[in-house]
Amino acid sequence: METEKRQKIKLLTPEEAAKRLAVSPETVKKWLRMGKLNGVKVSVLWRVREEDLEYFIQIRTAPILQPGGDRK
Repeated sequence: METEKRQKIKLLTPEEAAKRLAVSPETVKKWLRMGKLNGVKVSVLWRVREEDLEYFIQIRTAPILQPGGDRK
C-alpha cells in the first residue's frame, strides 16, 4: 500500500501578500472580497494560498495579445 504524500500549503496573511504585490493590505482585502484574488476566510481572517498569489502575479504581468498577434 502506497502512502499518499501531502503537500504543505503555505497560507499568507493579507499583509504578507500586500508586501509581495507592493500594495496596501487594504487593497489585498478588497481584491479578496471582490474575488479578483483567490483566498480563504478562516473565521474573520483572510488567508491567501501562496500558489494563488503566484498565479495572480503571473496573470497580471502576462503580455496582452491584440487581435493579429501584436503585443500591447
